Amino acid sequence: MSCPIADLYVDKEGSVSDAEIRLVRENGDEFWTLISLFPFVFGRQQATLVWLYVISDRLEQEKATQESHDASAEIEMLLRDTMRKHFRRICDL
Repeated sequence: MSCPIADLYVDKEGSVSDAEIRLVRENGDEFWTLISLFPFVFGRQQATLVWLYVISDRLEQEKATQESHDASAEIEMLLRDTMRKHFRRICDL
């Protein structure tokens, strides 16, 4: 889920909290981060506190979990259909 910079929610103080952003390393590799930015004054100068967490692995795990769930649901549906067909056939005997 990519979040274009223009679509980030910035609150009244100019903060951004927990935005998922895809970044690119110098070598061209892409990775996902969870980033937060908080502007503040430090020693009479405007500053911004920024932190980010690399979440690429977490997103891959979430995707794999969803795919597994979807596959399980499909198998369950096929099993139910098969059982209904066999049950009807038994009842027709």
